Order: sequence, then C-alpha cells, then structure tokens
Amino acid sequence: MNSHERAGELQAEPSADSHNAWWKEAVVYQIYPRSFMDSDGDGIGDLQGIVSRLDYVKNLGVDVIWLNPIYDSPNDDNGYDIRNYRRIMADFGTMDDFDDFVAEAHRLGMKVLMDWVANHTSRDARWIAGKPASWYERDASGEPAVPWDWTDTAKLDYANRDVWEAQAAAMEFWIARHAV
Repeated sequence: MNSHERAGELQAEPSADSHNAWWKEAVVYQIYPRSFMDSDGDGIGDLQGIVSRLDYVKNLGVDVIWLNPIYDSPNDDNGYDIRNYRRIMADFGTMDDFDDFVAEAHRLGMKVLMDWVANHTSRDARWIAGKPASWYERDASGEPAVPWDWTDTAKLDYANRDVWEAQAAAMEFWIARHAV
C-alpha cells in the first residue's frame, strides 16, 4: 500500500465516537523554540530548554504541545524554510534532545504536535538535491516560484507525485520514530 492509499484511509468516514476525539477539547500550547528557553547560554532557545520547563507547561493544564518548526533550516524564514525534514536544526539541539523532549512530554501525559511546512522549502533543500527542476513550481522566467518575495524559499509542486511521496516518507519518518 502506498502513501496515497494510506492517505485515503485517513479520509474515511468518522467513527461513531469521533465527537469524543481528544483534539476537540484539548488545551494546546504553542512553543516557538528559539525564544522559549535557552539551556546552554547561547541566547537561543532549544529543546533541552523546553524539557527543563515541561513541568511548568503541564501545570498550566496543557494537553498538547504544538512545536514550531525545529527541522534543519538556514533560518532565512524563522525556521519555515526547511532544508532537511529529517534533521533537527543545530541551534535547537540534536535528535537525542528531541527524543528526550518527546519522552518527557509523554511521561507527563502531553501529546506533541510538530508544525509541518508542506507548501515550500528552502532553496537549499538537501532532501531533494538534484530534483529541483521537477519538484518546484516555476515562475514565468522558469525559476522556482517563491511563496513570498522576501524569502529564499521555493514552492513545492504537488502536481508531481514524487513530491507527495517524499513528503509522506518524511512524515512517516517522524511517526515511526515516536508513534504511540
């Protein structure tokens, strides 16, 4: 079964108990890691800083942490210009730090929701190296289309099935890593 077939399964009719879905009444707390808590004194918030404050967040009555993008990025667009969907931006820590964050959030009974930027990537996106001509929408000059004039990003072309497959595979990477 490919990711499109799996996506179709996700669009099935709601279950009889969907009115009790956790997300309908959950308290969601959004964390922008860069400014939340710095654990190592470099002036940039990081994953270990977040871990150090999870008890506080839980005591606020939070059920779900919505984490702004922490993926590898040149940071030209505040982390929304993703270079590699399967790596953590070095400013925020390591994959082990992310694993610690998720484990501690789950231990405290909180879910983790990762912000996913599916519309565009950094023009320096390594996960599609060698394929930008076919993976990005094009403007009239033939250059990769940008979603905003002030960023060094390019819009992904979802008419290309390979883009769908690559995004699904990247999402599955994170789901497999921390499925609960």
